[in-house]
Amino acid sequence: MTLALAYAATAAGILPGSISVEGFLAQILYVSNYYFIAMNEAGDVPSGLGVLWSLAVEEHFYIVYPAALLLLLRGNPKVRSIVLVLAAVCALVLAWRMYLVLVAHVPHIRTYYGSDTRIDSILFGCILAFGANPAHAEGGATTDRAQRVSALLAAGGVVLLLATLLIRNEAFRETLRYSLQGLALMPIFYYAVRYATTPAALLLNTWWMRKLGVYSYAMYLCHHCIIFALGSLPAMAPLGRPGLLVISGLLSVAFAAAVDVWVDPYFRKLRKIYRAHPEAGGPRPEKLASQQAR
Repeated sequence: MTLALAYAATAAGILPGSISVEGFLAQILYVSNYYFIAMNEAGDVPSGLGVLWSLAVEEHFYIVYPAALLLLLRGNPKVRSIVLVLAAVCALVLAWRMYLVLVAHVPHIRTYYGSDTRIDSILFGCILAFGANPAHAEGGATTDRAQRVSALLAAGGVVLLLATLLIRNEAFRETLRYSLQGLALMPIFYYAVRYATTPAALLLNTWWMRKLGVYSYAMYLCHHCIIFALGSLPAMAPLGRPGLLVISGLLSVAFAAAVDVWVDPYFRKLRKIYRAHPEAGGPRPEKLASQQAR
């Protein structure tokens, strides 16, 4: 839906940018990250849809990781062994980035967009899930000391995360930065989930923050297109960047809310039906239709 609206807005002259068959196919087939690398960021797509490169990285991860994990689990390894394997993959990705940047001297878009150079960012979350899953620890005993240690580690993660944003050296930004950010986020996520009722994490559990979490994916898809569309309007000039920020933010939330009300419910129902029938990928079409009717 976002692609259809963005391409229609570009064709109508509402949204800047250009249209091409190869650009559309790259985005709909989740290879836009390598398309932008090949085109040196000059791909023919509507303005604002460049953010879809990160969704391509995610899709590539979700295609490879489950199959690789199934192979890894066949030997019934210990959790520690799984964590070590995932950590080794993260180290290999870092080494690959360092080679590309420091030896091959590739442009920054190669390491910024490539699935092979960014996939470790998701793997750090998998390491946390296996090695110190806060959801699994929720029912266990806790102590004041454990909570203090977790809070200190989370605070250290925040400091490290800020440091990676302040250091402007490009070689650092395209090599170590991504690995350090992945490490920094792990204790933050752990604390936010494990100690969700503490004042520091309570904000993340308010009703409006949870609703924004539901909206966040659709907001991510549309926000940049809305910014470009509004930015091209002469009427927006007097409002400046603050005005653009507020209006584009409100419109992004409105778009995501519309998707949540009118689009997502159908797919949520579909998911429930298929979860109830895991055999052969779900029920037969005629049975699916009858269940949908009910």
